[in-house]
Amino acid sequence: MTASQTLSQTPSWRRPGIELFLLSFISLFFELLIIRWLTCDFKSFLVFKNFPLVTCFVGLGVGLSLGDDKNFKDAPWAMLATSLCMLLMIGVGINDALFPSAGLFQWFNFELFSGWQRLLLATEVAAAVLVCLAGPFFFMVCLGSRIGVLFNQQKPLSAYCIDIAGAICGSLCFSISSFFCAQPAMQLIVPALVLLLCLKPQQNSLKTGGLLVAAVAAAFVAMTFNADGEVRWTPYYRLIIDEIKIPQNLISNGHPTSTQLFLFENHGFMQALLDPDVELTPEGEKNPRFKQVVDFSHLRRSYYELPHQLKHNDDVLILGCGAGSDVREALKHGAKWIDGVEIDPETLKLGHKYNEAYNSPIVHLHCDDARSFINKTTKKYDLIFVALLDAMGLVGQSSMRTDSYIHTADSYHKCLSLLKPGGMLVISFGNAAGGKGDWLRDKMYDTIKAAAGYPPIAVLAPNTYGFIAGDIVRSGEIRGMIKKAGLEIADIPADNTERITTDDWPYLYIRPIGIDAPYCSVLLVVIALVLFCGRKLLFAKTNTGSDWQLFFLGTAFILLELQSISRLSLLYGNTWLTSSIVVNGVLVMILAANFLIIKLGMPSKQGLFYAGLLASLLLSYFLPVGAIFAANPEATLLNNSIITFVTLLPMFMAGLVFATAYSRVTTPGRSFAFNLMGSVLGGLLDYMSIYFGINSLILFAVAFYLCSYSCYRVGSAKSSSTAALPPSIPDPSPSPPSSAASE
Repeated sequence: MTASQTLSQTPSWRRPGIELFLLSFISLFFELLIIRWLTCDFKSFLVFKNFPLVTCFVGLGVGLSLGDDKNFKDAPWAMLATSLCMLLMIGVGINDALFPSAGLFQWFNFELFSGWQRLLLATEVAAAVLVCLAGPFFFMVCLGSRIGVLFNQQKPLSAYCIDIAGAICGSLCFSISSFFCAQPAMQLIVPALVLLLCLKPQQNSLKTGGLLVAAVAAAFVAMTFNADGEVRWTPYYRLIIDEIKIPQNLISNGHPTSTQLFLFENHGFMQALLDPDVELTPEGEKNPRFKQVVDFSHLRRSYYELPHQLKHNDDVLILGCGAGSDVREALKHGAKWIDGVEIDPETLKLGHKYNEAYNSPIVHLHCDDARSFINKTTKKYDLIFVALLDAMGLVGQSSMRTDSYIHTADSYHKCLSLLKPGGMLVISFGNAAGGKGDWLRDKMYDTIKAAAGYPPIAVLAPNTYGFIAGDIVRSGEIRGMIKKAGLEIADIPADNTERITTDDWPYLYIRPIGIDAPYCSVLLVVIALVLFCGRKLLFAKTNTGSDWQLFFLGTAFILLELQSISRLSLLYGNTWLTSSIVVNGVLVMILAANFLIIKLGMPSKQGLFYAGLLASLLLSYFLPVGAIFAANPEATLLNNSIITFVTLLPMFMAGLVFATAYSRVTTPGRSFAFNLMGSVLGGLLDYMSIYFGINSLILFAVAFYLCSYSCYRVGSAKSSSTAALPPSIPDPSPSPPSSAASE
C-alpha cells in the first residue's frame, strides 16, 4: 500500500496538520486551565505564581525533544494523576498552607513560628508545590512527544503556523468558558475529549476513555471538597458563599429575618454583606454562630460608616463595591449619586440578589477594573472610597493581582484630580495579623503622600486603617471632624524607608528586602529539576549556534509578552479580558510574521530584522506614556492606540526574526523544544521586575536578543566557512573500521 493510499484511509482528524492543530489546542487550553486552577485553589501559588507556566513549558519542551511519540499513550494517565494530586492536596488541607516568604505580605504573622517551624512549613509547602506540578509536567511531556513527531513531518514554518493557530483557538475557548464561570473540572472535559479524538485506534480503548472520565470526576470532587458553602468559580476567583439566615424570632429589635453573607475568595476571607442593625434576643445569643456573625457586623459598622462620619457626601464613587455594604451605607447617609465599581461579575450578581441597595435608581454599577474606570471617567465626586481593595486573585498568565494598579501613586493622583473642591479620598486597608504589617501601612502612607504632595491622615478603625487625603486635609478641617467622630489618628513614623508603588512598580504586597531565602531555596530546586529533565537537550554535544539562537529568542520573547500584558492592563484594565486579548493578539502577530516570511521567501540575512527589533524595543522602553496622556487628555482612543502599537511592535519584529531563524532548522521538533526551554528561563526571570520594575523587562529582553544575535552570527560564520571549504579528495588507502558506524 502506498503512502497516498494510507493517507486517504486515515480519518481527517488524524491527518498530521489537523492532529497538530488539535494537540496545540489542548496544550494551551490545558496550560491556562492549570494556571487558573492552581492560583485559585492553592494559596502558596500567590508566591510561586510563575511556576505553573514554567512547568508546562518544561514538560512540552522535554516531550518535543524526545524524537518519538511512545509516551503519548500515557497522556490519559498523566491527566488522571493531575486530578488525583489536586484532590489529595485539598483533602489533607495543604492547599490552605501559606509559604513563609520573607518579602510577601500574606495576612499572617510568620514570626509567631520558631525558625524550625518555619523551615518545616516551607519544606512541606514546597513539596506540595512540586507534587501539584508533577501531573501537569508529565501530561505536557506526553503531549509534546506527539507534537514533536508531527512537527518533524512538515516544513518548519508550516508546522509552526498550525501550532500557533491551534494555540489561538485553545486560548479563545478557555477564555470563553472562564467568562461563563465554568469551573476547572468542567473545563477539563474539553482537552479530555479532544485527546480521545487524537489517540490512535489501538490507544483509544474503553480503558483509556475510563481514565479520562475518572480524571474529570476526580477533578470535580477536588473542586467541591471541604467547602463550607456554595462554591462558584468566577473569571478571577474561587468563591465560597456562606449564607447565614437569622430567624425573626431570634432578633430583638423587631427586625425581619436577616440574611448575612460571607464570601471567601481563593480560600481566604474576601468580604461580608452584613446587617449591622440586627440585635439578638437572649435565645439568639445562645447560638454561637449567630452571635459571632452579629458581633462581627457590629465591629464592621465603624468601617462602613468611616467616610460618612466625617462629612456629608452627595456624589460618591466606591472602588471595589463588592456585594454592596459600602453602597448601602452611602445610601443610608443621604448620598444622591453613587457609582460602584466591581471587577468581578459574579460578585455583582450576588449583590443584586442579597442587597436591596443595588436596586436603587441612585446606584450606578460598573463591572470594570477600578483603575480603568478612573482613567475613563470625567465626573467629579465629593467622596472617592477605595474600599478594602486587597485582592488575592491573579490575572491570566500575568503575575499581576486584580488590584495592582489601583494602589499606585499615579492612581491616587488621578483619584485626587476627580474630587470636587472640599472633596475627600478615603483608602481603607486591613491590618496584618499581630500588627506585623506596619511596613505595608507605611508604604501606603508614603505612596499617598507622594501622590498628594502633602501628608495624608491615617485613621484607626477596628481591623483596618483609613487613609484620608483631599482639600479638607490640606485645610486642616479634617482633624476636627475626626475628633468629633470619636476616631483616633494613627501615628505614622516620619522616617519611613519603604519603596512607594508606581505604575512601573505596582507591587503593593511585596517588600524587596534583598534575597528572599525561602523563595530562592525552592527556586534553586526547581532550576535543578529543569536542568535534570532537559539535560539531554541542553547539554548535547551536537547543539549548534542556531539552537542557542532559538533558546535566547524564547527567553526574550516571554519577557516581552509578560511586560506587554502588564503595560496594556494599565491602559485597558487589569482584567481577564485584557489578558486574553493581549495573549491572543501576540499569537496573531506571530502568525502574521510567519505568513509574511513564507510569502516573501526566506531572506538571506536576519541582520535587518534584528536592527528593526532593537529599534522597536528602545522605542517601547523610552515610550513616555504619561506625557502622551498629558498632551492629549481627551484623546483616549488615540493615546491608547499609540501606546498599544508601540508596545506590541517588538512582538511582531521578534516574530519575523524567529520565523527566519526557524525556517532553516532541520529537526523542527527539537529546535522548537530549545525555544520552549528558553521561555522557561524568561518565565523565571520575570521575578526581576520585583527589583527593577516592569519596564526593566524590556532591557533584559534586549540583552537576550543580543545573545541570540551573537549565536546567529556564530552559526552563520560556521556555515560560511563550511561552504567555503574545497571538496575533499578521497583517500585511496583503506581505513580501519569505525565503531561510530553502529551508532
